[in-house]
Amino acid sequence: QFVKFKIVVGTAGKWIRLFQVVGDDGTYIINCIQLKKTIAAADTGAITINDNAIATPFPSVKFIEGMAGVITSIKVNIFGYHHTSPDDVDMCLQGPDGTHVMLMSDCGGGLPGIVAPINFVLDDSGADPDLPDAAAFPAGTYKTKDYNVLSGEMGVSGSPPGPHSPNLLSFLGKQPNGAWKLFVLDDSAVDVGAISNWTLTITAA
Repeated sequence: QFVKFKIVVGTAGKWIRLFQVVGDDGTYIINCIQLKKTIAAADTGAITINDNAIATPFPSVKFIEGMAGVITSIKVNIFGYHHTSPDDVDMCLQGPDGTHVMLMSDCGGGLPGIVAPINFVLDDSGADPDLPDAAAFPAGTYKTKDYNVLSGEMGVSGSPPGPHSPNLLSFLGKQPNGAWKLFVLDDSAVDVGAISNWTLTITAA
């Protein structure tokens, strides 16, 4: 008697189930294993970083569904970021359970800023450098950094109140499914910028 396997893929490939079956008609399920899979939450639109104000939209919201287990790794991918005075920008990520992390605050220095759009990754799990304080940074992978930690909060209505969790490792062990919110704020006058896209790369088990 042959042992057969049947693979069932969930919505948009978000999970994979492997069934061990016997019989030519595949009727009898002996075992079912759900495999973990890394999922990148897709973006729904760009973010405009307005002058000395909250960004549009505020927050930018993404939804993750269908992941089994709890978060074992998380990265934030920022695409098309530019700003004429990056030091003005505060960026905070809030997870479905309310945990919130200040991804960057007062990073990247002032004029002339980051003129040409860059892509960068925020990952607190490795040995990558912190986002810099006083100098514009190129594309690459960095650790989150808050150079204005004494203020403790973004300080505007609708944003998570401080104090914020120190880094992305605060999301480990949490449920990944639900609404993820990215709050972006420009806290000084004159300069503006934008983000063309952002995603989360999450592994759960």
